Amino acid sequence: MGRPDLTEISRFLMSNLDDPDVQELFQHANEDLAKLDQTTPNLSEVNYASLPIEHETVWIINMQFGGMKTATGELLRDDHPAHVKERAYQSFDLHAWNCRGEGSRPDLYRYMQNYDRTPPNSKQVEEFIKLAMAHPHPIFKPALPHLLILSANLSHHKQALKPFLDSLPAPFKWKDTPAEIEDTIRDMVYENGKELFNQYVASAKENKASGNSAYAAKNREAAVAFFEDAIKYLDRAFRRYTPATEAIKQDAMKLKVVCHANCSAARLMGGNTSQENAEKAVDDAEDAILLDTFYVKGYMRLARAYQALGQRSDAEEAVARALRLKEMENDEGLVDLLISIQTCGKGLPAPGTELAKEWVSVTFSDDSERAERMKSVNGLWRKRCEAHMKEIQGSSY
Repeated sequence: MGRPDLTEISRFLMSNLDDPDVQELFQHANEDLAKLDQTTPNLSEVNYASLPIEHETVWIINMQFGGMKTATGELLRDDHPAHVKERAYQSFDLHAWNCRGEGSRPDLYRYMQNYDRTPPNSKQVEEFIKLAMAHPHPIFKPALPHLLILSANLSHHKQALKPFLDSLPAPFKWKDTPAEIEDTIRDMVYENGKELFNQYVASAKENKASGNSAYAAKNREAAVAFFEDAIKYLDRAFRRYTPATEAIKQDAMKLKVVCHANCSAARLMGGNTSQENAEKAVDDAEDAILLDTFYVKGYMRLARAYQALGQRSDAEEAVARALRLKEMENDEGLVDLLISIQTCGKGLPAPGTELAKEWVSVTFSDDSERAERMKSVNGLWRKRCEAHMKEIQGSSY
C-alpha cells in the first residue's frame, strides 16, 4: 500500500473531527498557527520557481466578507449598543483552499488572512498568494499547486498578478473561476467553514473544562491560561468562519461570555492578587458584559475585581449598573452582593444603633454619593433597603 498523500490525510481529519486524537492534533496545529501569525518571512528572498509542484492539486484563492467589527476588533453583534455600531468597520478574509482536483471539495485552507476596512489590493493579493506558497499553515509544506484558481471577486486583480503567476514554471497553471462554478465554490467554502468553526469551538470547550479543573484545584496560573486559550479559539472561530445555524452561533457566544467571566474569577483566586491581575480581571469582566448585557456573573466578577483594586465605589457602581436594568433588578445574588459592598461585608445594620443612623444618612440622603448613584436603582434592592430604613426609623437610635 502506498503512502497517503496530504489531501488524503486532510480529508481523513475533516471527516473525523469528533475523534479525541484528531482534536488534539488540531489543537497543536492551532498553537503553531498562532506562532506562525507572528513570524512573516521576507518574501523577496524566496525562489518561488524552485518550489515543488503538488501534482493534481488545485488551490482556490477566495475572498469573503469577514463581517463588521467593533473598534476593539470583535465581530459586531445585533445587541451591541448604538455607539459601538457607529464606529464599526467592515473586514474581508482571503483563503487559499487546497483541493484534490478541479471541481472537488476543498480539504483545508493553506493560508488565511484578514483585512480590515477595505478589501485587499492587488499587491496584498499577490503577497497573500506568495505566503500560501512559501509560508503555509503548519500542516502544509512550501509548494506550488498544479492549478491555481482566482475566485470571481478577485478577477479584477488578474492583470496585476499576471507577471508573477506567469513567471512560475510548468506544469503550474492559473486561471479565473468560471462563472458557472463560482456558486459551487462558494458553497464548498461555506461548508468547510462550518466544520472548522465547530472544531475551534470544540477546542474552546476542552480548554474551558481544563480551566474549571485548574480553578477547582486552586491553580490560578493554569486556570487563567486555559480560559485565555479558550477565548482565543473562539475569537479565531468567529473571526474566520461561519456557524451552521444561529443557535450554534449563540451557544458559542455564550461559551465566550462564560470564559471571560471565569478568567476574571481565576485571576482573583487565592488572595494576594497583584494589581496587574486585578486590572486584567476588570477587563475580562467588562468583555463578558459587553458580549451579554444581562449576564449576572459578569457584573459580579467586575465588582470583585474592583474590590481587589481597593476601589469600593467602582465595585458598588458595577453592581448598580446591573440593577438599573429592568430584567435584573430583582436578582437576589446581585442585591446581596451590593449590600455586602455597601456595608463592608457586615450586612444591614441592626436598628437602634449609631451605625444604623449613619447607614440611613449615607444611603438615602440627597447629598450623598451613594444616594445619587442609587436613585435609578429600583426592584429588590430598594424594597429591601426601604423596608429596613422604616424599621430603623421606627426604633430609637
